[in-house]
Amino acid sequence: MNEGPAGEYAKAYTDVKKTYGAFWDSVHEFESLLKSKGLGRHAKELNKQYKKNVEGFYKFFFKMMDKLQ
Repeated sequence: MNEGPAGEYAKAYTDVKKTYGAFWDSVHEFESLLKSKGLGRHAKELNKQYKKNVEGFYKFFFKMMDKLQ
């Protein structure tokens, strides 16, 4: 049985991990489509923005979760 904050946060933690993976898969698929259409510049910008914004949040979230447990 999970007790304390770790148990309370487990579902949110798991959900974020799952949706992050699914989101990355979708973004990567779109990036590949852009490249195949000759839009490499747009694909590169998409990747850059993803890394800057989404990965930044992901790192923040898991650091925060570590501190809460």
